[in-house]
Amino acid sequence: MLVDLSVLFNGKHAVIIAIVLTSVALLGKWLAAWLTQMVFSFQGVHRRLIFGLSSSHAAATLAIILVGFEAGILDENTLNATIILILFTCVISSIATERAARELLLREGLIDQNLNRIDQNDVSEKYLLPISNQWSIDRFLELSVIFRKNVKQVPLHVLQVVPADYPENELVVEDNFTRSLRKTAAELDTKIIFQREPDFHIASGITRVANQIDANYILLGWPQKSGLLDRVFGEILDNILDTAPQHIFVCRLQLPLVAHQKLIIGLPPLAFTEPGFTDCFKKWMQLSLELHMDVIIFCSEETKGYIKKLNSKNYNFRNWKFRVTDLNQNWFKSIDNYKINKADLLVFMPGRPTSASFLMEQNEIPSYIEHRFPNNSVILFYSGAAI
Repeated sequence: MLVDLSVLFNGKHAVIIAIVLTSVALLGKWLAAWLTQMVFSFQGVHRRLIFGLSSSHAAATLAIILVGFEAGILDENTLNATIILILFTCVISSIATERAARELLLREGLIDQNLNRIDQNDVSEKYLLPISNQWSIDRFLELSVIFRKNVKQVPLHVLQVVPADYPENELVVEDNFTRSLRKTAAELDTKIIFQREPDFHIASGITRVANQIDANYILLGWPQKSGLLDRVFGEILDNILDTAPQHIFVCRLQLPLVAHQKLIIGLPPLAFTEPGFTDCFKKWMQLSLELHMDVIIFCSEETKGYIKKLNSKNYNFRNWKFRVTDLNQNWFKSIDNYKINKADLLVFMPGRPTSASFLMEQNEIPSYIEHRFPNNSVILFYSGAAI
């Protein structure tokens, strides 16, 4: 191997070279970002973003050092110090870019564009319900009807993804499932379109149909067996989140909707920066109003302030109760000290991997819910693009 990191521990020379190289590289990039800020009259956050985006060193640096090493110009100490340079600059670059990008998102006011949309009727809302069993269909349809109370003229799309080798002549065959489905829809006074879609992969079938019908929301069911949690949340949901721009609900409805007494909402620190936050909030307001539920929100001080700015003529949420929490990474555990009853409906809003509110710890939410609240109804909301 060309690289022998043991050299770093055999003397001070390689360590000194690594420190000098890393310091000079970072200082040079910072000065370049500062000069750019001065020339173009940027703000400090823009300077930090430029520094973060430009300070990492990898392929080009390594190539130059290797050429010098093979030509005998540079020694082994310099080669190994360069590896340390690449390691530290890439880590610092990632951290600086993430922090500056989040700060820029807040400073530029990109979140304020949704404030005035709280009372708008989204007449073009379309819902896709991928259903796999009869047990949950009634409650899924009822939840969808409440969410889209003002757009009943647009039918609900109910999807059943079947194996790719499913007989084509049976795709449109009426059976007990579809008859029960249409009966439930008639009782709820709503229109539905039922579709069987053959596909090799459940996630790709759901995403394809959602894009075909131009859906705004996808309602997914919770796995009925705890052993399927890793598969559902680790494979199917991740694939859908990566490929579907729609808002996504993952629902476990243990009780009929009318049996719930309180709506308890847990939000991450930067939930209000999500482009679909206002769309999401409207759904919780509709749900609490329709089912006469008390609402308790666990959130950061910033999120509380944003919610208070929402101007609504149709919904009275000024009496909603807030529990301000300073938990960051484990924000979803802020409800641990609150007494949760079986009739409470829990709502969490994890961020997508590319969103400002995303935190790695939120991957624990499904298993946390299974162990901490096995008997409660739960809804996870993943924000997509604003409607």
